[in-house]
Amino acid sequence: MDILGHGVYDISEAARFTGLKPARVREWFRGWSSDPIPHRVFRGDYAGVAAGHSISFLELVEVFVAGYLRKHGVRLRSIRRAHARLQDDWETRHPFARGEIRADGENVFVSALDGRERQIVSEAITKSQVFERIILPTLEKIDYDPASKLATKRHLSPLVVLDPRICFGQPIVEPVAITTYVLAAFYLANGRNAKTVANWYEIEEEHVMAAVEFETLSDRDVRRLARA
Repeated sequence: MDILGHGVYDISEAARFTGLKPARVREWFRGWSSDPIPHRVFRGDYAGVAAGHSISFLELVEVFVAGYLRKHGVRLRSIRRAHARLQDDWETRHPFARGEIRADGENVFVSALDGRERQIVSEAITKSQVFERIILPTLEKIDYDPASKLATKRHLSPLVVLDPRICFGQPIVEPVAITTYVLAAFYLANGRNAKTVANWYEIEEEHVMAAVEFETLSDRDVRRLARA
């Protein structure tokens, strides 16, 4: 897949924007070295991901969903099987990044399983209220394309989004489509003067400060926002 328009994130960035540990994200794409046959959860849109290089925006969304399911007791085997089944049923590579997950995540996920596994997962999800109380509020910060039903944008903080169509999916200040890194760096290089930066880029000071506030968050804070 061409990275243009699909976003590109290395493993550390994926971990930062999903609230997971880098090792877990890496394992879900590479499999486990202790397994005779590596069992990956996700195949990887880019060839480089096998070497721990990069994943796409849609994979980022799927990792986020899988991370919450795993955290609240859904077994990895069940997540992998549900993902594979939904791929076939919906004829899409990225079922966890579709709007149906947000609309009716619990029933959609469980319906992709069979027998005893369905019952176990249903009980885990219901007991923890994973979708209604935990996943759904965050999925509501994701925009979906009405035609493809796939995720198109992830809101991170006030005015800041991940949009795979802009700057390879790096965090941008949405109204002006400039990366938060660039605006924050220019702000620091100019004596922390938001007005100077705003005049240079012909934007509002609030756009500059939105970038600065996001970039000055620690990795822990960004992971917290990813889970919020």
